[in-house]
Formats: sequence, structure tokens, C-alpha cells
Amino acid sequence: MSLLLLLSACHSTSEPAKWEAQRTVITGRILHPELHPNQNRVQVQFNPLLKQNGQNMLTLQADSVTGVFRLETELAYPQEIFLNYRTGYHLFVTPGDSLYVELNAEIWDAESRRDTLSTPAIQFSGNPEAAKLNASMYGLQKFFRPLVDKYQDQQSLQNAIMNSQSDAFEVYIVEREKEYRAYWKKYRSQPEYDPSLKPWIEDMLRYDAYFGRVLYMNTYFYLQQEHGDKMEIPDLPEEFSHFLKKYDPNDNQRLTYSHALFLDEYYQYLMNTVNRQMEQDTTITSNDQAFDYLTRYMQTQTKGFTREFMQCKFYMEMILNAPAEAVEKHLGNLTLQNAYFQQKIQHTNAQMEALRTATPPEGIEFIVPDTSVTPDLFERLVAPYAGKVVYVDFWAPWCAPCMEEMPASVTLQQRYKNQEVVFLFLCGDATETAWRSTVLTQNITGIHLKPSDAQMEAIYNRFKIEGIPHYLILDRTGKVVVEDAPRPSEPDAVASQLRKLL
Repeated sequence: MSLLLLLSACHSTSEPAKWEAQRTVITGRILHPELHPNQNRVQVQFNPLLKQNGQNMLTLQADSVTGVFRLETELAYPQEIFLNYRTGYHLFVTPGDSLYVELNAEIWDAESRRDTLSTPAIQFSGNPEAAKLNASMYGLQKFFRPLVDKYQDQQSLQNAIMNSQSDAFEVYIVEREKEYRAYWKKYRSQPEYDPSLKPWIEDMLRYDAYFGRVLYMNTYFYLQQEHGDKMEIPDLPEEFSHFLKKYDPNDNQRLTYSHALFLDEYYQYLMNTVNRQMEQDTTITSNDQAFDYLTRYMQTQTKGFTREFMQCKFYMEMILNAPAEAVEKHLGNLTLQNAYFQQKIQHTNAQMEALRTATPPEGIEFIVPDTSVTPDLFERLVAPYAGKVVYVDFWAPWCAPCMEEMPASVTLQQRYKNQEVVFLFLCGDATETAWRSTVLTQNITGIHLKPSDAQMEAIYNRFKIEGIPHYLILDRTGKVVVEDAPRPSEPDAVASQLRKLL
């Protein structure tokens, strides 16, 4: 079955819900804060839909004496969030909710167990409906614990994806969903069950299975792309993707975490498919033609809420990664029915425009060198820092391991603040917009260079760099003395190398 026929078979059983941002409040307190005065941080992880790395995480500082904490934000749609205080709690929140949460600091006692605490690990009050819903969810979370433990390690989703043929993986997904549904059915006879929980758990279980399947499809596509020239990897059987026939493209009444993850993976699946089509279409010879092809594809092969989500995600990625003139040309008079998506695009565009013209704060310097590729290219780039020890970081904004090292890099820079050490960052495979915006929003101090792609390729080849992040150390004469230096997250190892040169 063609992808076009498959997507046209996706049926809509409902009209999409109107999303409208409303003030939502989560307040609470930590009981017995004096028992563990250093454990006064509560982490909130919001639904990841259309969030950039780190944007869906927030840490609340509870009062050290009273244990009181407060979160006030605007939410546009009912969603699942995680509240973490030593352990994670699933919460379901609707725009306009006012939820009060009590957390028990006794959970930090090494010898304690949840069922031996003087009071429960978490309790809810405030809005009666929200409190009943989340108390019922906490009961289910405990009820599901044997299955959560079972589907880890050897039986984890990731392990099944990497080690199963498609038919075996389908059996895995079906059996796992059956087990969870059997537990869910038993839980509905428990006294702590509240009927308001049912639509949330149905959404969670349905989209957890959908997410697993589409993640398998994307992983399979990646293996074909990366290793198809070394081994024969046949296409997936057509019937594997038939589950998408059941998908309702207007289903947005509530978004559990699994639902949001499915939408992101489904977007990637469609992009993988259309990019493959464009690679085979010899009539596409310019960026404008590629953009027009993508736009038509989304218009004809998605519907309703899903179409507007795909459009929003695509335009947000374009704003972050395409040249400013391309954004201005193609964004045009785009109008979406979903006001939340429309506002996300407008906000992202305004934010990027502000970053493009912003003056870097103290401690951050941007340099775009000339684009010539010469034998002495690297020497030219580091020449301004002669007389100092240089720690070079090769990175890119899309590289998760690179970004994970950045907080440690900023800390390392503070350690050598008054010493003759330069922290030099060379960014490759990114637009200038993505480069500047990432440095400024993440406050990555240091000297930042944006060589051209051809220049970065020449440098990678010279030093035999096969992956990023990668680090070099130069002595005061500009000579590379450590070609594979320790990472910033290994500060003592870095210090050992720098000490020899200072």
C-alpha cells in the first residue's frame, strides 16, 4: 500500500478541540523539610510537544523552612507532566487547574519504603476534580510498578527495536499492550480508581503502542540509510504500518507524554519519507522547489490537527535553521486554525530575529572567518591566541552529547578565569541563526567561531575527527599537543593536561 493511500485511510472521528492558553497553578509544600534541608528542589517536566531541548524542564526551589513551592504558568491544552522529587510522579493537568501537592521528605531516608512512610509520598488537594484524577493516577502508577520493572533492560522498548525483526517486534508491542491493559482493567475495580482517569489512560496506552511502532519504522529507515550500502536491508512489510489506519488525525482532546512522543516520531517518519522521494526526483534542483514540494506534501497527506502540527513543527525548524531571508520569503501569510500553533511560530520567529541582532553579553564572542580553505587554515583560526593555552571544542547545536557538555564547559571556564587559557568553540553543520541562538539562549561563554562547511571538513580530515564532540589542546605556540583531549565533564583530567602547559 502506498503512503498516500495509507494516510488517506486515517479516519477522523471528532473535530479537533480548540486550544486556549489559561493560567494554571501548581502549588504545594514538602512535609518534614527539616529532615533533609538540602533536598528542597522539585523538578517539573512538561509535555515535550514543540519544545526545544531543555525548554520543557523547570526546577522549583521550595522554601527551606516551610517547604512551600509554587508554579504558575499558562497551558493551552490538557497534558501529562512529570513531577520529580527523588522519584517521578505522573500528573494530568488541564488549563485553568489549581492543584495543591504535598510531598514527603521522608522518601529521602535510605531505609524508608513508600509503604512505611508516616504519610503518603504524595497527596493532592485544591481543585476537587484535578485532585481526584491525580490521586487515582498515583494509585495506578503504583499498580503498574511490576510491569514497569519487567519492561526494563532486556525487555525494554529500545532493546526490542534493536534486536527484533518486524514480525517479532509487532508481537512484542501487542503483548506488552495486552499486559498493561489487563492491569488497567484490574485497577478499575480498586477503591482508589476514579472514572475521570479512563480517557487519560486510554490515550496513554494507545499512543504508547503507536509510538513504539513508528519509532521502529524510523530506526529501520536510519539503518537502511546508514548501512544499506554494506548489507541488504529490505523494506518493512507493508502491513507493519497498517496501525496508522486507526489513527485519528484530529485527536487532540488531551496529550499524554506518549501521545506527544508519537506526534514527534510521526513527523519524523513523514519527513523521512518525503526526503527519500525528493532525493529520487531529479526535477527538484533548488531550495525553493524543495520547499514547495514539502508544502504540497503536508497539505495533501495530513489532515486537521495533525496537518497543522506538522506545519508548525516544520516552520519552527525552518526558523531555527534556515537563513533569515528564506524564512522571511516562505513564512509569508501562513494562517493556522490552531491559535497555539500560530503563536508558537510567531514567537519563535520574533525570538530568532531578536537573537540575530542582539549584542552578545560579556564573556561571549562571535567570529565568522573568511571562507577560504588553505593548508594553514587551522593555524590562521588560532593565531590570535598565540601566547595562551587553547582548549578547542568541536560541536554543533543538534548534537545532544555536545550540548550535555556545555554546562561543564562553562564551569571549567570559571576555574581558569584569571589564567592564560582560551576556550575556543568551532561549530559545524549548522546555520548562523542556529549557532548564535544556541550560544545565546544556553549562555555558552567563550570564543565562538563559525567556519564554513568546507573549512570544517578540512579540519576534521586533518585531525582525523570522526565524530563530535571532540576536543583539542594547544600549547602557547599554537601547536596541537593533545589531539583527543578529555571532555569538560572530566575536569580533573582536563586540569592535568592544562597544568603542564601553564
